[in-house]
Formats: sequence, C-alpha cells, structure tokens
Amino acid sequence: AILAVSIAVARAAADELQVPLYNYIGGFNAHVLPTPMMNVINGGAHSDNKVDFQEFMIMPVGAPTVKEAIRMGSETFHHLQK
Repeated sequence: AILAVSIAVARAAADELQVPLYNYIGGFNAHVLPTPMMNVINGGAHSDNKVDFQEFMIMPVGAPTVKEAIRMGSETFHHLQK
C-alpha cells in the first residue's frame, strides 16, 4: 500500500506543478538513468540451495550505458548458473 500511495502523491505533485512525472521525480537537470541492481543468486529458507542469505545482488557500476549494464548483469547471472 505504501508504494501505491507514494506513486499517487508523486503523480498529484507533478500534475500540480504541470510537469511530467519523470521530471518531478528526477529533477529538471536529471540526464542520467540510475544503475540497475540485479539479483544473481537466490538463497534463504525458500530456495533449493543451502545459502543462508536471501539474495545476492550486483550493480554494474561504471557501465557506459544502461544497455551495457544489463548485458553485464545478464552475463554474470548466466555464468554463475553454470
């Protein structure tokens, strides 16, 4: 419920200021997309392995583009599956 309320408030604020939602959230000078975070290993009580941690996530910091960051994350995920 918190996410739905947060989105509704952000949309209402953007409408009130008469700006697109992405400008309201990212600011008028935001020109860079955030670095994606990716879950590469699942663990915990509900997994098939004996890893104690619930999940392992990576952030491909330094990737020149979002497309490249997703490629890096995908390759890491598939390499770890072997």
